[in-house]
This record gives sequence, structure tokens and C-alpha cells, in this order.
Amino acid sequence: QVMFALLVIVSAVIVLDLVFNSGLAAGEALREGGFMAGSAVTSAGFQNTDLSLWGFAPLLLLGVFLFIGGPQGSTAAGLKLDRFIIAFESFIWWMKKTIGSSKAVVSMKHEGKALKEEETASLFAESLVIILSFVLLLVILLFILLHDSYFASDIPATIFDLMNCVANTGASAGMIGSGMPEYAKILVIFVMWIARLEIIPVVILVGGIFRKIIRK
Repeated sequence: QVMFALLVIVSAVIVLDLVFNSGLAAGEALREGGFMAGSAVTSAGFQNTDLSLWGFAPLLLLGVFLFIGGPQGSTAAGLKLDRFIIAFESFIWWMKKTIGSSKAVVSMKHEGKALKEEETASLFAESLVIILSFVLLLVILLFILLHDSYFASDIPATIFDLMNCVANTGASAGMIGSGMPEYAKILVIFVMWIARLEIIPVVILVGGIFRKIIRK
């Protein structure tokens, strides 16, 4: 339900922006905006328009939407919507606990089930670590590649494409492709591999390898 609601809202906002800011006809805007929102969140990789022609606002909104990703357990890429729901529910729980009476017992409910404080803290920490890890990976990638004139020539498209790389969704505004520098191809492949494994397993793997090397 949350995923469907977000899809409708994001599609509507993008369509309205394309109509009023980009001057597209309503039918064309609906075809482009609705299709791309659905394609992005399902990681289908299909495109029916040149995204480089979109304004920065709808491109960024679409990028954030696909960065969030689909539900847990689905074949969609991204960080997974469930993590953001847990983070939001945990934040609301924390606010109620902080603002409310010190004697009040405040429990967080997730999927209709009341959780203990330890469970809430654990879920929140896990979700937050994953989300921040992905954001940090994106920021590092942007910091490196925006020093290159190729990527700096179209910053909105670069941001969108790198969000796609980190989220492993497949959409593109044209910056990630065969024409980019060779070092960037290697870097992007490496980042997509890390992100697809959700970062933490890679950290554990690399840490284990380093420990073995040090012991030798």
C-alpha cells in the first residue's frame, strides 16, 4: 500500500512538473512520468524518454524514488522501502518517548506488532546504518567523479545516473555509458558490486582478508 501510494504521488508530481515547467502535453507527460516512475521503482531498466531533457527537479525526485527502491523481498533494487519505513517509525517512537511523560511506556508498532525497546533500537540502528552507508557511498562517488570535466558538464544528469548506479536500478540520463572515461567505468562497476551486496558484507569480507594478511 505504501509503495503504491508513493508511486502515485511521485508519478503525479513528475507529470505536473513536466506539464507546467517543461511544456509537455498532458498525455505525453503522463506517458513519460508514469512509465518512468514505475520502471524506476521496479528496477525494470526500461525507458521511454530521454531523461537528460527533463528538468533537475523531476529528475532528482525520480532519483530519490528509485534510490529508496521497492519492498523487502522483491526483485527491485534500491535500499528497500521497508528500511525507510522502519527508520520513520523508529523516529516517531523516539519523538513520542522524548516529548511524552517519563513514566509513560511507549512502544513502537511495526506491521501491527508491538516491539520491545531493545528490538526497536536494534531495527532502527540496522536500518540507519544501511541507509547512511549507501548515502556515504553516493557522496564519495560524486566527490570523485565531479572533479572530471565529463561528469561536471551535466551535474543533474550525473547525480541521477550515480544514484542509479548505487541503487542498481538501470535507468540513465546519459552520463553513464560507453563514452565515459575508462577509470570511471571500473569505479562504477566496483561501486555497483559493493552496493548490490549492500556494503556491509563487502566490509566484512575485506576486513577478513586484511586480518589474514596482517596475521601472516
